[in-house]
Amino acid sequence: MKLPTRKGILIILATGIVAFGIFFVAKKTQEISSKPATSSGLQAISIENQNIDLVAEQDSDKDGLKDWEEVLWRTDPQKADTDGDGTLDGKEVELQRNPTIKGPNDKITDHPFTQNQEGAKGEPLTATDKFARDVFSEYITAKQANGGTPLTSAEQKEIVLRMLDKNDAMVTKTTYTKADLTLSKDSSPETVRAYGNELGRIIKTYSVAARDEGIILRDSIETEDPDLLQELDPIIKAYQNLLNNFLKTKVPANAALIHLALINSFSDIITTVKGMHDSYTDPLVALQSAGHFPDARGSMIVVLQRVKAYFKEQGVIFAEGEQGYMFSVNR
Repeated sequence: MKLPTRKGILIILATGIVAFGIFFVAKKTQEISSKPATSSGLQAISIENQNIDLVAEQDSDKDGLKDWEEVLWRTDPQKADTDGDGTLDGKEVELQRNPTIKGPNDKITDHPFTQNQEGAKGEPLTATDKFARDVFSEYITAKQANGGTPLTSAEQKEIVLRMLDKNDAMVTKTTYTKADLTLSKDSSPETVRAYGNELGRIIKTYSVAARDEGIILRDSIETEDPDLLQELDPIIKAYQNLLNNFLKTKVPANAALIHLALINSFSDIITTVKGMHDSYTDPLVALQSAGHFPDARGSMIVVLQRVKAYFKEQGVIFAEGEQGYMFSVNR
């Protein structure tokens, strides 16, 4: 599977993210029609630009709030008076009242774009939610400044790319330092050998046989089957077990930097695969994770090769019966 590069992600997002973002957030937080939405979040990015203005202006329940504004307020786009207190949702917002809480004691002070990120249901917004909010805020502001005229495709893309630059670091990993390592005071051949055998034991104990993570993601998207992503669960668990045990390993003093690169490469791959796992709940992070996955896996392989080279440099050769034999120069 050829996963999207960062450039590819930007192109995909720029051609449909405005409509996609609000579509997916609405799909995630509430039903936007009498029938559940069937398109996956990742497929929704194919929505054409000419539909964006229609989406932006739609007010399904005629309550004065656009459907995308309903998502931000966590109100029901199919119910004009979400909290049932006799006042339309749009009127409540106009009166600085919370449309999800029955009046009269429902005064608010925050605009929906800056209000409590958890919304009425107490669910934290995902990166996709926040991105959709920011893009639509920019979109409506720009449209109002343009006298209400819909934005051109180029103007829409400019907003998306600007917001992407602003929110570039959505996928963050835990980065470890030497302070997190268990270092030995020496780098004797005996210590190096024990280190190699322990690494070999950990890898043999906690590695699992599984399909390629990228293929799992591809099959899930192509078949619109989120359950396939459960195949990633044992893979993530295996990576985490490997990382946890690498952190406990006693490391020769002269292998500190190599071992640090090893644990950070596994931290990176864990974060990346977890992001791919969230394709149906946080698709923007999933896209970034999928784009980073080849680099993360490639870095992990390079680091393991560096570990193998380390033992060769130290003159430590493992016999076939030893756990560290996988690091033998002849393999």
